[in-house]
Amino acid sequence: EAAALSATAATATTAPKVSDDVAALLAREKAYSDSFKDEVERMVRESIAAERRKQLDQELDARLPVQPAAGGHGRAAQEQERHDSVGALLQAAGLPQYVGAFEAEAMDAETLYGVMEAQGRAALEEVLKELGVNSKGHRMKIANLVAP
Repeated sequence: EAAALSATAATATTAPKVSDDVAALLAREKAYSDSFKDEVERMVRESIAAERRKQLDQELDARLPVQPAAGGHGRAAQEQERHDSVGALLQAAGLPQYVGAFEAEAMDAETLYGVMEAQGRAALEEVLKELGVNSKGHRMKIANLVAP
């Protein structure tokens, strides 16, 4: 009977110790879980903000007129000559090397003007990339000529 009492007393003294260990482990796991949840929420907020910034940039590109370049180059009083052919457009941009690629894809000047007017600068630049105009500077030159 003394041995049974002694075993019960030992169990009683270790029970709070195990319970404290479990409680500490649970508290640590909750802190990790809360930290992970906070990080995921931050990442989602950043992703949403980046997507919204991208949408706003595209809307601004579509709405804002292109500013004339420094030194007086660019559009005179925002009036722009509309080119009848893609060859004339590319020649005006100083990029005749792309004429063959545009003609091979049956891309005409009116289509480029239409994309710019209906979908904006970002869409036009995407079309130009697909046509093989890989240089950002070359795409900008063409887009500046096509912009209303």
